[in-house]
Amino acid sequence: MKISFLTTFRSSDEYRLANLETVISHISAEFPDWEIVVVEQDKKCTLARHPLAKKINYIDACNPGLFNKSWGMNVAFRHSSGDILVVSDADMIVSADDLQRAVRTCEKELDAVRPYGRLIDMTASETEDYLQGGKLPDVPEKTRGYDRGHASEALCMAGGIYILTREFFVRVGGMDERFYGWGGEDDAMSIKLQSMSPKVAIARMAKAWHLWHPGDNCYSHDHYQKNRQLLQQYKLLSKDELLELCRQLAKTIGNGSITRLSQKKR
Repeated sequence: MKISFLTTFRSSDEYRLANLETVISHISAEFPDWEIVVVEQDKKCTLARHPLAKKINYIDACNPGLFNKSWGMNVAFRHSSGDILVVSDADMIVSADDLQRAVRTCEKELDAVRPYGRLIDMTASETEDYLQGGKLPDVPEKTRGYDRGHASEALCMAGGIYILTREFFVRVGGMDERFYGWGGEDDAMSIKLQSMSPKVAIARMAKAWHLWHPGDNCYSHDHYQKNRQLLQQYKLLSKDELLELCRQLAKTIGNGSITRLSQKKR
């Protein structure tokens, strides 16, 4: 089966670009046969002139408004051709063995897998060391937790990176593009994945690393409150209502209506 790695990105600072370069280098080195699709969404996209663009299926998705992860991932889906999709934030590292194990599980028996159970949020110094060729930090399990509790967050099924079949992505309607800015989109996708199939699992013994970058104070933004309200609606949907929502969302997955798109393939 063909595998597609999907991510979307906005270069709001040099750290995010460096993280993206590192993630793409990791994937292309470990999985040279994978299709890599990167959707850049910004007022003026810049990656087309970057050497990185030559290694990937690069999509210039001009978006002068709020970053929309869901729309970006859906656009990446529309420009991909893989039977198995690895949907990832642009700052997540999972070992090649654990990624391959999760992909094979999707190929053989499951609809979706989160390829890690424990998330290590790297510090700025740890990230800088890794980007300079160092090793990923390995710390005792009791020292740095599993579930983002230290950040008043909880890891969800679709948090950070998850793997699923192409058919299942369509069946759940892709990611919900009504979530703008930060917050709620991963939780909504998780509700759909876990409600629409019993064949969904988390590789609880595997680890993932989140590369450091400057944080944004998103909790006070109006769009975050709107996202929370939309997520609450998800939680109240009946099974039939959720199924109908998925059917409706599937009709417009990444349809490009937000703005123009241009594509540059390898």
